[in-house]
Amino acid sequence: MTVERIERAREGNLCVALEFDGIIAVHSPKTGSVERFERTRIQAMSFAIPTSQWVEQLLPQLGYGSLELIEVRLSNGLRAENLAKAVEEIREARKYLVAGDWEKAVAHCRNTLETVLSSRQLQVPATSAFRMKVDEFVRDHLGSKLGGKQSKLLAEEMKLLWEVSSQAAHPTPVDSFHRDDADFIVRNTTAIVEYVSRLLA
Repeated sequence: MTVERIERAREGNLCVALEFDGIIAVHSPKTGSVERFERTRIQAMSFAIPTSQWVEQLLPQLGYGSLELIEVRLSNGLRAENLAKAVEEIREARKYLVAGDWEKAVAHCRNTLETVLSSRQLQVPATSAFRMKVDEFVRDHLGSKLGGKQSKLLAEEMKLLWEVSSQAAHPTPVDSFHRDDADFIVRNTTAIVEYVSRLLA
């Protein structure tokens, strides 16, 4: 939890300060027994840990990001190879999230959603708009397991996430996303992959 708080506050290099408080025992020169204690304080020492060293070496050793699981069902003989590709896209998104590249993290979420749709054959032309593909995918491949409201919720969630994350594929000079934006989008995309995999299994 401490590392999580540090990561949410960090921008670029990790800036750290160490403060030391000490207690010195003053002994009697005659008896050798302790006469009194004196408190001492060392001025804070500040230093910065480069982003590359923090992300590539220290974070993995601290176990950061290793406690969140994603379960994607790929068995039962179903043609779910592309869900494995979706999981790989999620891994890439998380990698860039840790590295502090919000645009690339979000862009991989866009790729993830597109890969989920390509895991099943659709009746609409390949050049169709993403929204049409989503409707077709949910109706033909998930509709028998979902009610009307659940189908609409899933479809609209996928469409909205894709629309927002498409900004990362065509970035503007001004940064479009921040840490919290990217974290939210990655988590929601991960949830969709997990949910769809259970419905398809």
